[in-house]
Amino acid sequence: ILLLGGVLGASLVFAIAWAIPQVGAFGLMMGLLAGQILGGMILSHFGWLGSPVQPIRPLNMVGAAVMISGVLLATWA
Repeated sequence: ILLLGGVLGASLVFAIAWAIPQVGAFGLMMGLLAGQILGGMILSHFGWLGSPVQPIRPLNMVGAAVMISGVLLATWA
């Protein structure tokens, strides 16, 4: 399990190093934040990693859609 964490961390570092010239630092950070929030919603919906189960409600989905559209608008070239 610890080796998997190291591999995932190294993969994230290499992906960030590759993506910054492609989308810029601002776009990358906005995408990372959106991914963290969506990932957290999924983790708590299923109760993975010992998190308390909180089902995704329609208002959560509206918030996620607004967040994703905000990321798209903020990074529109």
